[in-house]
Amino acid sequence: MKKMPLIAGFLALLAALNSATAEDECDRQCLVTLMDQYLVALANHNPSAVPLDAAVKFVENTRKTEIGKGLWETIY
Repeated sequence: MKKMPLIAGFLALLAALNSATAEDECDRQCLVTLMDQYLVALANHNPSAVPLDAAVKFVENTRKTEIGKGLWETIY
């Protein structure tokens, strides 16, 4: 269960990257930076600090959840 925030972060990261075009390639360092941004934003309860695509959907316990609610409010 402690890995759930990391899994959620990874999925959000994939969703953000999915919107990138071929010209906007993201190498390993780019992925590390995005994940770091996500984890800091999560710890600070600040989803606006993560560059997410407008089409990103956040799902928690099989239910669509508004970004900034659920895990964003309860972590740490």
